[in-house]
Amino acid sequence: MRGVDADAALFDLGRRINELRGAAGLTQEQLAERVAMDVKDVQRIEAGEVNVTFRTLVRLAAGLGCTLAELVTPPTSRVVKVGRPNKRPQSRT
Repeated sequence: MRGVDADAALFDLGRRINELRGAAGLTQEQLAERVAMDVKDVQRIEAGEVNVTFRTLVRLAAGLGCTLAELVTPPTSRVVKVGRPNKRPQSRT
């Protein structure tokens, strides 16, 4: 039987949540509000620093509008972007 590295799995879960959140156009604050969670907890989950419960996975999937299977699918990238995203230019009307 092939072993699974729990730390690597938590890191991948965090990356996947980050990808899905970005695809949904949500900030960490918005996701935290949707799932009734502190933003610091969302940050720690995305960083792979916390072992989440099954109930938390269900809440996150609902907040992201995806299935549990989609949530635990490996991320497309393991690269972590550091810092705030660039602000989008304001449209002038």
